[in-house]
Amino acid sequence: MTRIRPFAVALTALLALGVAQLAHAQKDIKAPYTGAVTGTVTALDATAKTITVEGPNKDGGVFSVTPDTQMMNDAKTVKFEDLKKGWRVVVSWDYAAVDSKKMVAKLIEVTDAP
Repeated sequence: MTRIRPFAVALTALLALGVAQLAHAQKDIKAPYTGAVTGTVTALDATAKTITVEGPNKDGGVFSVTPDTQMMNDAKTVKFEDLKKGWRVVVSWDYAAVDSKKMVAKLIEVTDAP
């Protein structure tokens, strides 16, 4: 009995740590990832409804535009069709719930429209 007890305690501790790791991993997977980038519009795809923005440090990327995406130029609401290459914008985004590699624009703010 005295030999089994330390083994049982060690086994219980290992199981508890294993369960804690699984719970933490699931939390990380479901955590929302958001961000914002300031840069220049380098491409617009009306068919795919995407906007490509390149920041000063080569950051940015391709952002999906959905019906929920707000687009503003000063205090005015603009449409996707109004956006132009060369404009400076700030894109606030998060990853899509269905595809965790797809960045979805939540807000596009035009900061400089030549």
